[in-house]
Amino acid sequence: MMIYPRKRKEKVNLSKVAKQTLDEVMQEVCKFVVTNVNLFLCVFQLFVMIFLCYLFVLIHDILPCIIICIVSLFFVEYMKKLNANVQNMTDEGMPVPVERFTEVKEGGYISIDREEESIQYLCELEDYLQRKGLLKHGESKPV
Repeated sequence: MMIYPRKRKEKVNLSKVAKQTLDEVMQEVCKFVVTNVNLFLCVFQLFVMIFLCYLFVLIHDILPCIIICIVSLFFVEYMKKLNANVQNMTDEGMPVPVERFTEVKEGGYISIDREEESIQYLCELEDYLQRKGLLKHGESKPV
């Protein structure tokens, strides 16, 4: 019978693990918020309209309701434009690359730089076209 020595357990720094976990959760939350800004803005608009109806019932004055409505609409439009610029998209949601992926050389030859990024961009562009109904899901031509 062989006796193996016990391995010592390494001490775990609880505060370091807690900080790392909190950082990971915050990154996931930020990623979710950034990718769904338009959804949050639509919900915000809905709540503003409900609040305006409630406010009108309470004070029976239309002027503050109109002012709040105009300010909230400007805020929502500004946030949509800001989100589109941050995500490198047009107002309609079409992805826009920062710079070209291809270069046309003499004689009409096309070279591709940054292949991985160009494939990812192509995937985002196909997703956009599919959301707009211009590209059917699963459609591909045989090779």
